[in-house]
Amino acid sequence: MNKNIIRVSLIFPIILMAVTAHAQDTSVSDYNSLQKAIEDGLKKPESAIDLSADITFDANSKYFDLKGTGEQSNPNMVINGNGHTLKGYNKNSNGNKQSTMNGDAFIIGANTTLTLKNITLKEFWGSSSVANSGAIINHGTLVLQSEQNKDVKFESNNGGSRRGTNAGDIYNAPHATILINGEAGTVSFGTGIYGDGTITHDGENTVELGGNNDQFKGKFENKKGKVTVKKGANLFGGQNIFESGSSLTYLSSSAVTGHLTLNGGVDVTVGD
Repeated sequence: MNKNIIRVSLIFPIILMAVTAHAQDTSVSDYNSLQKAIEDGLKKPESAIDLSADITFDANSKYFDLKGTGEQSNPNMVINGNGHTLKGYNKNSNGNKQSTMNGDAFIIGANTTLTLKNITLKEFWGSSSVANSGAIINHGTLVLQSEQNKDVKFESNNGGSRRGTNAGDIYNAPHATILINGEAGTVSFGTGIYGDGTITHDGENTVELGGNNDQFKGKFENKKGKVTVKKGANLFGGQNIFESGSSLTYLSSSAVTGHLTLNGGVDVTVGD
């Protein structure tokens, strides 16, 4: 057999595998391309989407409903913002803030996992037709992952303020899970998390809590890494468990309304 033919036949599968792996990452630059990438991604067991520009919702936009379809009932989706921002549409024709169907960014289904990296979610004001809302409504698993100089930020979201006490960046349903991890960087919340379920921080990165978190009645566990409660904010209203080797910096004058457990050598700093 010709050696050149054998050499080409061995190289070709390697090239094909590289092209296939690269094709799994979809780059998007506007709402419509993001919508299509999400729809296509939900048909696969795993998908990865990269933002190449800031994306702002408009009057015709709607939140992304992340639910598995057909055989792919447990999709796992990763969205890398590459430092860009998803911004909500929250103004009516008079320029006043309003709560509409395009006021949320994502609703995560019970069997869906969404991972967010290096992204900012800003000015989502919730959906008037949804009882509990925010920038994200989580019924499944939400993973927030930061790296050095690649943070995850929630800014100026006000999910349920038009319905009273339920205001925040994320509504977490009972049995839903939020996982925060990363080797460096910061995951920062502006107006807080509410609901139930579990939140686990298991990384060397920093979690910055802002806003009203006492409406979260579930379990928060800080396995390692640092948690900073910003001025005017508070810890969660349910269980707050800090494991040995982790740290808590409390810059707020607000009282802790939930139950606080410090296991072993937790580094605690109060005030500046």
